[in-house]
Amino acid sequence: MNASGGDLTYTIKASTFDPSVITFQSLTNAVPFTDVVAMGSPSELNRYTFEVSTNAKYVDFEVKPLNGDVALAVSRTPLGTDYSTDRPGITNELIRVARGSQPVSLTNGTWYISVINSSTNAVAFEVTATEHEIGEIDLLLDNSSFTNLAVVGFDDYYKFNVTSNMQSITFDVKTPSGSPAILTKLDVFLTKGLPLPGASNFVLRGVRLLPGGISLQILLPDQANTVLPSEGDWYLSITNNNGSRSITA
Repeated sequence: MNASGGDLTYTIKASTFDPSVITFQSLTNAVPFTDVVAMGSPSELNRYTFEVSTNAKYVDFEVKPLNGDVALAVSRTPLGTDYSTDRPGITNELIRVARGSQPVSLTNGTWYISVINSSTNAVAFEVTATEHEIGEIDLLLDNSSFTNLAVVGFDDYYKFNVTSNMQSITFDVKTPSGSPAILTKLDVFLTKGLPLPGASNFVLRGVRLLPGGISLQILLPDQANTVLPSEGDWYLSITNNNGSRSITA
């Protein structure tokens, strides 16, 4: 309705949008793709796809800008925004989606990634999607830490090679928050050699050695001096019993 009191001339247009005509660049697992997102108003964006396998536990979607500010969005649908991050400045952006993540759990199939230009200039960047698989075994190195995501329903496995000159070894598991309450949701098991450790197969189990301690530890030799370090491959498993929430450990 025209409430101006006089005649008005205007233009009306109806347009349809076909997502099938959008160009998506496919990403290869763990291989950075270098690209440039143009400047524009509203913000320009580049679109990508990544195929998640049936064996994926979680996927890290990451963008590293080189000369400007960008935002990152990830979705299960071509035009959705299930997850997004936009930290200010020339800052790396990371979105981690796991089995059981909210609001949308990781599932196998095609996932859609958008890199959005938040700057007033064209921005060069690297975008990467890295899949972490169920049951993969990560190598632990002496005096080096390893950060991982303990996903509900799936165990994490690690291998540590003990050499003949190692007389004592400490396996130490912490959470970023340092919360003793969160640690009670984790189980840590150790065994020498295969099969992999778990609740029904272990020689030692992680415990908090100090009341209110902020880490779970396994010591070799153990406190009773019954399990001694011996040369060869030792395996560690971490289980999240948190019910529904993933834990970074």
